[in-house]
Amino acid sequence: MADQHVPGLERRRPSPALPAQASPCDALVIRAQPLSSHSPCRRKKLALAATILGSSMAFIDGSVVNVALPSIQTELGASVAAIQWIVDAYLLFLGALVLVGGSLGDKLGRRTVFVAGIGLFTFASIACGLAPGVGALIAARAMQGIGAALLVPSSLAIIGAVFDDRERGQAIGTWAGVGAITSALGPVAGGWLVDAFSWRAIFFLNVPIACATVVLAFMAVPDSRGGEERSEERERRGGRRFGFADRAGHADHAGRTDQVDHIDHTARTDQAAHAGHANHAGHANQANHAAQPASTNYPAEPSAASRPPGGRAPLKLDWAGAATAATGLAALTYGLTIASTRGFGDPWVLASMVGGVIVLIAFVRVEAKARDPMMPLDVFRSREFVGANLVTLLLYFGLGGVLFFLPFTLIRAYGYSATEAGAALLPIPVTIGLLSRLTGGLTTRFGARALLTLGPVIAAAGFAMLALPWARGEYWGGFFPALVMLGLGMTVTVAPLTTTVMTSVSAARTGVASGINNAVARVAGLLAIAVLGVVFVWSHDAALDARLDALHVPQAARAGVELARGGMDAGAAPSSADAAGASGASGASGATGTAAMRTLQPSQDVANAQAEVTRAQAESLGAALHAVALVSALCALAGAALARLTIRPQQTPWSSRERRPEE
Repeated sequence: MADQHVPGLERRRPSPALPAQASPCDALVIRAQPLSSHSPCRRKKLALAATILGSSMAFIDGSVVNVALPSIQTELGASVAAIQWIVDAYLLFLGALVLVGGSLGDKLGRRTVFVAGIGLFTFASIACGLAPGVGALIAARAMQGIGAALLVPSSLAIIGAVFDDRERGQAIGTWAGVGAITSALGPVAGGWLVDAFSWRAIFFLNVPIACATVVLAFMAVPDSRGGEERSEERERRGGRRFGFADRAGHADHAGRTDQVDHIDHTARTDQAAHAGHANHAGHANQANHAAQPASTNYPAEPSAASRPPGGRAPLKLDWAGAATAATGLAALTYGLTIASTRGFGDPWVLASMVGGVIVLIAFVRVEAKARDPMMPLDVFRSREFVGANLVTLLLYFGLGGVLFFLPFTLIRAYGYSATEAGAALLPIPVTIGLLSRLTGGLTTRFGARALLTLGPVIAAAGFAMLALPWARGEYWGGFFPALVMLGLGMTVTVAPLTTTVMTSVSAARTGVASGINNAVARVAGLLAIAVLGVVFVWSHDAALDARLDALHVPQAARAGVELARGGMDAGAAPSSADAAGASGASGASGATGTAAMRTLQPSQDVANAQAEVTRAQAESLGAALHAVALVSALCALAGAALARLTIRPQQTPWSSRERRPEE
């Protein structure tokens, strides 16, 4: 018989939130891993410490680098397109390779791939710190992304393989709690390193952390593999109908119903370690209340005939899929990045974007024919799964854009230090950490559809508040309430988002579905920086032209104050105009302001004229941030609308039980 549902029990057992920089389904990835009895771990606490240190490096890397970008731009004379690629190069390879990275750990051994990822990430960090120019820095950041694609999925899989069902909740809680702290303090600490030493220090900081991680990994982490664990899990549980016993096999309607009930029971027993962005009790009870018949909701599983008699054939890595995904995303991102300076009518822009789309279509064809695709297409037969991923794409698109352009604007336009810009972002992780344990039970009460509609609407309000007239450098009255609102929207959204991902596919596809959703979140950040970069640059240039027209500055004197000039030419030395543009984008550009000031009326005071030009530059950067915030708000609203259209409404508990087949 199914376990009786006890209303409200999960709400009485709160737990810490997942890290703000983590992807929405990271905890679900951990729970989808079978326990490794073939390679038992005798030092579980040390193994957990290794995974926490390793994953924390990747979690905070993006936010720390964001606060260092103005300093990097000034020192290396980088264009705006180049600093976009400093972040995009990392996100490109992380998003494109993270799925195949997880498969590589299953095939070669999780500790092996985890340590290899740490080593590559560390080597790339040293290369970043020593980079002589923008081109070298971008290449090193791409290498960091490859390392992160190896270490992140392996670290999650290690936690799932080391801890059994009883211990897993506490392990996730510890991992999540430490990750939440590092996500909050990382940008502040990174900003302090930039102010006190140099932007290069944020990369060298990874070296001692990586050394400690590798030592702990060799001391405590067993080199388990995925295939052997799933075979043992099937043999151990045999014909039992509860739990995740049939993760790699069939999932009929009765098995799915009992698996949902078992998830609910497990969630109640270890709820003390899992809430916030991936509140497991929220998942479980939403599944208990809103699961639809498996015959209509869940994609077909691989047939028994497709597997050899002794079990599953050796895993074949989907290198073709990884290559086409990375190439297509790279071409599309490159075209969008250079469009900010060349326009969408430029032949190179069109060729790059069209070529990227063609390669991405080829990626879909490759996945359809692959024996072991990194992104099985059958999961997209579920309308709820498609809807959940569209919500993820649109919401994380807006979040990624704001987290990239907000610190840049605070430093360049409003004179914030890197430390202050990092601290300015604290309301998002703090709000998530404080409120996520209170919002987990909302999924049970109101259903995923209602919260996936409400959450993006709240987030859209937060984005829109960043564009209000009084959000012009004033933190407590402008940016602070907007970021709190944005954090609240994310908190309300992510728990039901994870619930929907879990309940929209069969048990055999839970791990795959959560991995795909995590990859979608990372690709959303990649596309956001490219697309919203066009919005930011064009809005800045239009606003600046209007302000310089009011100051009667001739066109000949405006070349140095253009935000993006010369396109994406990251490897080349900047021209004098580029260097002037980079310095002029800050609030204290001397040469550019003086050049423009000399064209004003002779009777005008020199100091006042230079202050007017500097103010025009700062206001133009603020206007560009407002445009980015409004586009992000529209994307969040579109996500809310799609959730309303694609997610089925909640069933009542009694109607859900009535639809279950006879035991």
